[in-house]
Amino acid sequence: MTVVLIGAKTSTRDWVKYEIEQSIDRGNGLLGVHIHNIEDSFKNTDSPGSVPVKLQGYSIYNWYGDDGRAKLGKWIEDAARAAGR
Repeated sequence: MTVVLIGAKTSTRDWVKYEIEQSIDRGNGLLGVHIHNIEDSFKNTDSPGSVPVKLQGYSIYNWYGDDGRAKLGKWIEDAARAAGR
C-alpha cells in the first residue's frame, strides 16, 4: 500500500515519481492525499500542489476537506481492495 502525500512540489520530485512507478509495478494499492492545509511546527501551511501524473486515475483526497483523520483507514482499505489485496 502506498499513500502519496501531495504538497506544493510533490509532482516535481523525481523520487516521488520513482516510488509511484515502483508501487504500480508491485501492484500496490495507491492513493493520494492533499496536505496543503496541514500546519508545520511553525504554523505554516503549504500551497496546493498538482497531482503527480502517474497518480492520476487513482483516488485522491483532501486531508481536511475529506476528513482524513476519520477516514484515512477506509481510504487505505478501499485502495488495497481496488488493487486486489
